[in-house]
Amino acid sequence: MDTKTIDVIADALLPTLGTDALLPRVSAQYTGFSVDDGYAVVHRMRTLREARSEKAIGRKIGGTNPAFYHLTGATGPMWAFMYDTALLELPLGSGAFSLGTYRQPRIEPEIVLHISSTPKAGMTEAEIITCIDRVAFGYEIVHSPYSDWRVAPPDALAAFGLHQAMVTGLWVDITEDRAAWVDRLRDLEVTMRSADGIEKRGVGHNVLGNPLNALRAIVDDIARHPDWALVAVGEIITTGTIAELMPLEPGQVWTTTIAGAPLEGLSLRIT
Repeated sequence: MDTKTIDVIADALLPTLGTDALLPRVSAQYTGFSVDDGYAVVHRMRTLREARSEKAIGRKIGGTNPAFYHLTGATGPMWAFMYDTALLELPLGSGAFSLGTYRQPRIEPEIVLHISSTPKAGMTEAEIITCIDRVAFGYEIVHSPYSDWRVAPPDALAAFGLHQAMVTGLWVDITEDRAAWVDRLRDLEVTMRSADGIEKRGVGHNVLGNPLNALRAIVDDIARHPDWALVAVGEIITTGTIAELMPLEPGQVWTTTIAGAPLEGLSLRIT
């Protein structure tokens, strides 16, 4: 798709960020709108958001848990940029998040990685863990600006990767025993509970066999596209939902505990 059309799409979507706007799918408006076109919008959106003083601080990765493809329309791993304006850090393990006017928000429990050296295509799990110095547990807040959650991947990419915010807990330094963390990330167990009795469970290997494989997948994919921005030192990487993503409503309190890895969970009050 030509650059002018990509610009038009990005210009139309940017004002909907953080609002209750519901839009027709991009693919319904532009015949042939592809995944590569979606990534072109992702990069154009970065230019637009940085022009208004937002800073890209990492990537959100979605489509890494096949059990929930039916909810999101995903067919495999995909990514979009995360920004400093959408990051909430809770190193003490609890806090509040305001939904604003979102109509269809959901919460995803995820493992978050901090990049300390540049990952390269073709790395194994044992190699890519050496590119990470810190790990945290977090909640990604996602939202569809379309009328339901069954969207095609190009539409999801164009709409900020469906990413609205990232809430991170306490970071844990893994540099002393990186090799052990390969197994810990694969085998850890997450239990997410709401104050009104909902409980969802998941394990690390739900995410492509290991959350590290989410990072590996996008590094390999980016390497095949010379015009895409490489994953860089200092980036924060979310790896996709471990358990079922749940609808959010004001008044809820979600609390997560983690077994099998020395990570702290989070308690998040929704306002």
